[in-house]
Amino acid sequence: MKYIRKKPSPQAFEDWKSANNPTQWSDLQNEPREPEEGVIYFSKNELRKALLSEQGHLCCYCQQRIENEPNTVIEHFYPRNGIDKVKGLAKMFEYDNLLAACDGGAVDNRNRTSGNSYPQYCDKSKNEDIILLSPLQQNIESKVKYHQISPDEVNILPSIDTDEDTTRVINNQLNLNTAKLKNLRGQAISGLIFLNPDELISIEDAEILLGILEQQIDDPTIDYLPEFCSVKLFFLRLFTGRI
Repeated sequence: MKYIRKKPSPQAFEDWKSANNPTQWSDLQNEPREPEEGVIYFSKNELRKALLSEQGHLCCYCQQRIENEPNTVIEHFYPRNGIDKVKGLAKMFEYDNLLAACDGGAVDNRNRTSGNSYPQYCDKSKNEDIILLSPLQQNIESKVKYHQISPDEVNILPSIDTDEDTTRVINNQLNLNTAKLKNLRGQAISGLIFLNPDELISIEDAEILLGILEQQIDDPTIDYLPEFCSVKLFFLRLFTGRI
């Protein structure tokens, strides 16, 4: 998980809320409309665009690449229909409570031709839970570490083995160690620090890659960050002795 620095709420979103006083999520239309005099519109499409820009087009939880399409979820970090529905309703249209997430395995399940369903993850696994680990926490990246369990698989773990809250969020509520996500993280590392299965890049090359990646992550003008950038950052720092 990567820290997400929220930007100010889009003014058009705030204008729409002030003009329409929405009370349910369906009040926000899916797509933009043609301008109409005296009517203020806003859409989920425009909201996703803003969220994706501040997240570098990465899922707020797993860091897969996501785009502005209906399968990309507008996630309410504090859930709309969780245990405290009064607070959930109050936060429904608060920009600071909104994130963009991947489809959580929904597309894979829709497209499967036979067999059991695939595990769900990220927002689809979290559902209406309240979780104690947030990409909005500035220290979120210090809460997790990564472990290469095979050439093709990388696990995400709590940085402190006794951190039960982080363990529960990773493995149960967000289900971030599904086979698919472990394999995707493994591919990201294999293509970064391995020249081939038996040969690593040099320390000097790793230092160069680390500097480029750190610069990209710190640049607020970059609209697209590398997939699994926090995983890559962790292993490059580990490889160069920065951890």
